[in-house]
Amino acid sequence: MVQNTLGELQSRRKALYDRKIHGQPFNPGDSVWLYSTVIPKDGHRKLHHPWTGPYLILERLSDVNYKIQSVSNPSCFVIVHFDRWKICVPGTRFQSETLPSQPMDNSRPPQNIGD
Repeated sequence: MVQNTLGELQSRRKALYDRKIHGQPFNPGDSVWLYSTVIPKDGHRKLHHPWTGPYLILERLSDVNYKIQSVSNPSCFVIVHFDRWKICVPGTRFQSETLPSQPMDNSRPPQNIGD
């Protein structure tokens, strides 16, 4: 009796864990953002935006691995683990845009705070 109860509890805990760890299922045709930790040579870690994409899910290869295709470069295929992406909500944009540069006014010397 104790073993049956423990077995049921263990099965229930595993089902809850699997549901949380695997999240929602992804289907071919869904758009996703890919998380990339690779920092460009001329870039800086602090200014690097790790989310790239969007990518299109082509097929499910296993429970955790999917084949995805870049929307901007259709010849680029990647096989990735589902932990490295998040669903692409229409209207969101992840771009590495630089801040607009403001012209510096060098006509006046800098002011001292104490003056």
